[in-house]
Amino acid sequence: MDQKRLFSKSGGVIWHWRALTRRHRWQHFIQPLDQWLRAWPQQSDALLLIGASAGWCLESGFLQRYRHIHAIDPEPLAQVLFRLRHGKALRESASELHWRQQDAIADLRQLLQQHQGHDVLFSNMLGQHGFHRPSTDQAESEISQLKQELMNFNWASYHDRLSGRQRLNNDTLRSRTLPAGLDAVALARRLGLQGEWADHLTSQVLPVKQDRLYLPWQLTAERLHWVEVGHG
Repeated sequence: MDQKRLFSKSGGVIWHWRALTRRHRWQHFIQPLDQWLRAWPQQSDALLLIGASAGWCLESGFLQRYRHIHAIDPEPLAQVLFRLRHGKALRESASELHWRQQDAIADLRQLLQQHQGHDVLFSNMLGQHGFHRPSTDQAESEISQLKQELMNFNWASYHDRLSGRQRLNNDTLRSRTLPAGLDAVALARRLGLQGEWADHLTSQVLPVKQDRLYLPWQLTAERLHWVEVGHG
């Protein structure tokens, strides 16, 4: 088993334990995300789910819309936990789950050729892409090129934009819809953030013409992530 992936900065054992014990506290993030995903127009009965992990932030009802789900994730524990979390519901809806342990970004062109006509969802993985590349320049370049590869697909993504040390309050709890073209500094200003915030290199993921939904996610008691949600 890949020890590096088991204890990755963006997944692995620590991530799964955190999700298992805290997911019930994440409903302020999971519920509006699920509402957005259910409203995202479905164009296929097959879904290419990139960065599937264990599907901790996805509700089974969204996945049940699809007859075929092709899940891609490089992390060795993900398939077992995904099947434990969503398997019963997928069997009830006769949704077939196909799994591949793979670096989807490195092999994206091949994957898209193999899954022509599928809806494509990047599931909370692009914001961690920088952890898995030798330089931020390489990671940001690969991320910014995605929308060109996906021009002929119905696709969507939710991904980290900013993260920092802050507790949720009544103001930060609400989601925001903001225009495209905001860099990390401008986004932090529009969200009313103060102090130091990490930039997850995802400002160029989505097409420049559309507004984006921003959801606050209190990942831990002290760490808040702002997640960007949108489609191509």
